[in-house]
Amino acid sequence: MECQMNGTFTQAPNCTDLSAVTCRSLDSGDGSLSCDVTTDPVSCTFSCAEDRFFVLNDTFLSDKTVTCNSATAQWSHMSNINPYGEFPICSESPTPLFYLLAAEAGFTGATTCPDTTKIQEALTTYFSGSGKDAYQCTEGAAPECTVTEVTCSSSSDSITLSFYVNQTGEFTPDKEAFRGQLQTDSAAKLLKLTVNAARRRKRATSLTADGTITTTIRASCTAGSGYVGTSCITCPAGFYETNGVCTECAANTYSSTAGSTACATCPDSLKTISTGADSEDDCIDLCSIPSLSNGYRDPSEGYKVNSDTIVSSYCDVGYSIEHEVSSEAACSQGSSLPSCYKKCEIVLISNSVEMTDSSDVVGSLVDYMDSARYSCDEDAAAEKCTEEGKELSVYCDRVSIVLLLAIIAGGTVALTVFVVLIYFICCTEHKEKKLKRYETVAAVEPMLKSSEALEMQPLKGAKEEHTYNYPNVQSRERSDSSSFIGVMKNKMETVF
Repeated sequence: MECQMNGTFTQAPNCTDLSAVTCRSLDSGDGSLSCDVTTDPVSCTFSCAEDRFFVLNDTFLSDKTVTCNSATAQWSHMSNINPYGEFPICSESPTPLFYLLAAEAGFTGATTCPDTTKIQEALTTYFSGSGKDAYQCTEGAAPECTVTEVTCSSSSDSITLSFYVNQTGEFTPDKEAFRGQLQTDSAAKLLKLTVNAARRRKRATSLTADGTITTTIRASCTAGSGYVGTSCITCPAGFYETNGVCTECAANTYSSTAGSTACATCPDSLKTISTGADSEDDCIDLCSIPSLSNGYRDPSEGYKVNSDTIVSSYCDVGYSIEHEVSSEAACSQGSSLPSCYKKCEIVLISNSVEMTDSSDVVGSLVDYMDSARYSCDEDAAAEKCTEEGKELSVYCDRVSIVLLLAIIAGGTVALTVFVVLIYFICCTEHKEKKLKRYETVAAVEPMLKSSEALEMQPLKGAKEEHTYNYPNVQSRERSDSSSFIGVMKNKMETVF
């Protein structure tokens, strides 16, 4: 079963369409996809074309299987540095130029290093003159095995020699045999070298292996290709070759062609999501996807993508995005990306209600800011979910318009009667008080006049000098008269 780019399958008449999978569609790149949606979890296998490979953990691979986590809508190979779930780039595997046997062995017999050229000659003489079958490739005028790049380091009681043996031709068991024989000879201390002096008349140095040796054998590849064990692979786009190894382009750099020996720097202030960018298009305006409570996003929160990348938001069961708000938005919107709100629940539907949507029953959930629509006596109505988790009761107890108008009219009439009644009562009381004031004035006025006349007359029988000699008496009598007048005035003021 082969999965096509549009999510359908070829040569599989009765299989499920990949659109039923919750994870995003995968791009097979320069390979192919084979998917099985009958399993849980759904799985897809990516495969390189024939004679092409990719390297993972220093191992040549030609296929990779991934699974879909339906709970998070993420494929198993997605990560914050691979938010789109891209597959490795498949590359060719060119024939090595030769195979390089690297050896490092300890020797006794000297505490200072002899001339490295003389050491190289001594090693060649040992291998070609040993008569051992494993070393036969060093014999002849054009040997397949040659000793190169000898280095030496010394210590207080020994020296350490490092050297390479270049082995041309195909990688056959004979080349591995050379390595095995070298390890055996060194461990048994049978590897003995006679190193001639660089100058005449100086004695040669005799070296004997001390039993310590490490060896590796690897391919030596053309420029732009790297070795993986005894094989070569063309460095794919996103990598460059350095010292015989394919190395990922550093962050904010890229290589868009296979076999590169250097990476280009992103223009302007653009950056890459991670290392290994394989196109200038990977140089982007980075945007970090924000988190989502009570839901998840695709690509996932925390992933770094281009600012114009469309991010899809999904809510957990019982939650929804605000009604009529799109679940998809560009990452650049940041905190304005959709949120998840708790849905409202319909807890009551009266018998007189006819629901517009027959699926709306008691216990049904209504999206945030959406409405449960119904009708009462053919009048359309709705209960809107305006608060998270609000309980919605749907019933018909609304007063008809005619009745409402009658109540308003009756209230207006009652208010008018009340105002008239209050006015009548107030006016009647006011007239009674006014009449009472007039009667009181008429009764008090003669008394006031009489008091004032009395005040103006001198005390009867008093002499003039007596009046002035006893001012206190006169003052008190006048005060008594004034008090009487004051009292009467106060009564009048009270009345008025």
